[in-house]
Amino acid sequence: MEDREWNNGNPIPADVGDGMDTIPTDGSGNLGPVVIWSAPLEVGEYDLVFDANQDGFYDAIIDLVNHPNHPGFVVLAPPIAGFSAQPTAGEAPLTVQFTDESTGDINSWSWDFGDSSTSTEQNPSHNYTHPGRYTISLEVSGPGGSDIKVKKRYIQVLEKPAPENPAPKPTKPASLSVRNLQVSPAEVYPNDWVTIDFDVKNSGGKRGSTVVEVLIMDISSIANE
Repeated sequence: MEDREWNNGNPIPADVGDGMDTIPTDGSGNLGPVVIWSAPLEVGEYDLVFDANQDGFYDAIIDLVNHPNHPGFVVLAPPIAGFSAQPTAGEAPLTVQFTDESTGDINSWSWDFGDSSTSTEQNPSHNYTHPGRYTISLEVSGPGGSDIKVKKRYIQVLEKPAPENPAPKPTKPASLSVRNLQVSPAEVYPNDWVTIDFDVKNSGGKRGSTVVEVLIMDISSIANE
């Protein structure tokens, strides 16, 4: 019996030496199990083809490609993790889109974003709210095993600068004025006391001080002129 590979429908001679072996039988003439060869194969689907009479005609085909439930070979690609991100730096809050670039037969993804957040999506996005440098890891798994990719300090989140102080509004300088002037009593004898009350108001926009002069004039002499 000669054992041959079919890779996706293309017959390829198997590297099994002469490919011959004696197959034991039981008392009823049924064939017993036999191991022809065991060798590394490239990634793909393989059928088993038998030429019992060695006449170049295939007597039996175990067709894995068209009949997946039949025995045969499937050589799976082992997972190799890889990813990229955009953007990798910016001010907080920063939303980053991660893209899976892994190869192989993969059916699960496990992301760690470095800030205690995780995801099992294939191409997740994540929002960073605090400044810092973050290490990202992606572990992928499949029938052929698992693999992990780690990028240290891959994402840089910068602190958003504080807003500038607004320009102060223009203000008027201090401007003092006298109001509510009162004199008591209005008539007095010589050498009597006179009380003069008044308010000083700042009509400007800034603090300031000045000297307020109070002048007492003898108007009787003016009236007699």
